[in-house]
Amino acid sequence: MRGWSPEELTIDYDLINDDDVKQNAITYFHRLQNTEIELEFNNKPTSRYCLVEAIPETGRMHQLRKHFKHIFHPILGSRPHGCNKQNKLWLENYDLKGMMLHAHQLIFNHPINNKQLILNAKINEEFSRVGTILNLDLSKYK
Repeated sequence: MRGWSPEELTIDYDLINDDDVKQNAITYFHRLQNTEIELEFNNKPTSRYCLVEAIPETGRMHQLRKHFKHIFHPILGSRPHGCNKQNKLWLENYDLKGMMLHAHQLIFNHPINNKQLILNAKINEEFSRVGTILNLDLSKYK
């Protein structure tokens, strides 16, 4: 995400769905890594980013994207819930076309037998490439 977020935070911010219904939405996150690269933006010689682990307590449409935009730390590559200037900067400089959002692990109960299921996924090639550009340690997610 863009900028250096707080170390941890619970975002309790209601969202409006496509039917204009207000829904409670809660996301907990904690920052895993900070990084700063030499990429000029807004008259500053460098750009700051961070890697966070986000845990949505509720499951609203685009919840993470909307919550991080709300706290002014949009997810890199998110459209339309991101920073268009940052997205353009990354498209022009690094050919970034995807969004830097990855569901590393999903945990839920099976709907029939109620046993807990844990699904893990590896990061895709573009996420890995951006991690290299940002000097992030993503070995846990490969």
